[in-house]
Amino acid sequence: KHVTLFEPHDNTRLYESHIPEALLGFDQQTQRFRRKTLLDSTSMVMSPVDITKPDKKRFPLFKNVAPMHCTIHPGDVLYMPAFWWHEVQSTPDLTEARNMAVNYWYEPFFTKEFPCAECKLDINEHYSHLLNQ
Repeated sequence: KHVTLFEPHDNTRLYESHIPEALLGFDQQTQRFRRKTLLDSTSMVMSPVDITKPDKKRFPLFKNVAPMHCTIHPGDVLYMPAFWWHEVQSTPDLTEARNMAVNYWYEPFFTKEFPCAECKLDINEHYSHLLNQ
């Protein structure tokens, strides 16, 4: 796996936006799903910038982003703190012809209201006792 990471504070330079979520319905007659409606709010964020070929005219602030790159080999673990932007390119192992990833979601140290590109990061109340000693 090849991973490109961007700091959480790069939100503006990555042009943070939200992925519209849809409510689906299933039509028994046609045996197909169809979109009922789009939700107004979503917590799923994304960047419209194609990091492999950024459009510098459309996204001029992206030139100020400093990506970090790493390669994860079989048996490696990558700890990715909350709110870090990331792009993962995965290819199967040449001998096993497989590729597997396991994600574990935890209570992050920092919190942020979603959707809110302008909101600042705050300390999660679950960890405040660590700071009040």
